[in-house]
Amino acid sequence: QFYLPLKNHVAEPVASCVHGFDITSMQGSNALIPAYKSQVTDCVMFQPYYLNPASLASDATYPQYELYSDDSRPGLYTFLGAVHQRSLYDSEKLKLRIVTGSPFQANIASPTSFIKFYWGNQLKLTWTPQTELYGTDSKVRILLSKDFGQTFPYVLADDVPNTGEWTGAFPYVEIGKTAYRGYPSSINGGCIKVEVKNEAVYGICPSVPYTVQGSEVVYSGGFELSESTAKVLFQNAPEPFVNVASEDEIGEMPTLKAYRKTAPPRSIPPPPKKNLKETSSDEVGLQTSMAHPIPTPKSSCFPMC
Repeated sequence: QFYLPLKNHVAEPVASCVHGFDITSMQGSNALIPAYKSQVTDCVMFQPYYLNPASLASDATYPQYELYSDDSRPGLYTFLGAVHQRSLYDSEKLKLRIVTGSPFQANIASPTSFIKFYWGNQLKLTWTPQTELYGTDSKVRILLSKDFGQTFPYVLADDVPNTGEWTGAFPYVEIGKTAYRGYPSSINGGCIKVEVKNEAVYGICPSVPYTVQGSEVVYSGGFELSESTAKVLFQNAPEPFVNVASEDEIGEMPTLKAYRKTAPPRSIPPPPKKNLKETSSDEVGLQTSMAHPIPTPKSSCFPMC
């Protein structure tokens, strides 16, 4: 994946894309596929996508993927990252090194059921840290999606030591069914991404949008998240996600009131503002060159899922 943050905040949406930019030689093309269309995002993720089962022949074998470079040759690859907004446009060459090795993978270790989770319940994640590539001092960021990986607006934890294990709790965010890539049925929207900071690798779990049981396609997707069995609820809680140009735009945290459904509320004072962590668009302008946070990598395993 490639992050393409801007140097100045802009009010209107900005589209981004990253394409392989290696020149064909006598040995053939060294370009990675696919070439994704531009989207309004600051993070372009390369991963295999499952083809829509409704578009396959009745006797097709499952699963089937969109054409994807899943067996890439080791070496240094060139990409062109670009952002555009109406007539404004900027681009920059990016480098990615592929080395031999196992792909970076993440898993939900607990709870073990991928059907329905509940607010406040313990969440344990594991992943393959690959510190031999990224260093023992590397950090990871853990994000949550409610549309099965199409966006990841919620940061569950940041600057986490890359030990391969993290234990936290499910946030107070409602996650249900979501439309997904033109599929004939909606799927559970919850999934989690673990990414090594300042590197290209990431892992998503769960990552399979459907299963096949006999001749039936079951559009399962990820997980749902609800308050159904939450032991503690809150009054006066702020919005769980805000999109801001800078941290200065984050309002003061209100005093929360925690309560059980069978007990009166109890006030919880807000933490110091400096401890607040909110996701932002990382929009920091179009008229200058992009400052992408992925330098020519020490090494990276690609694909990552």
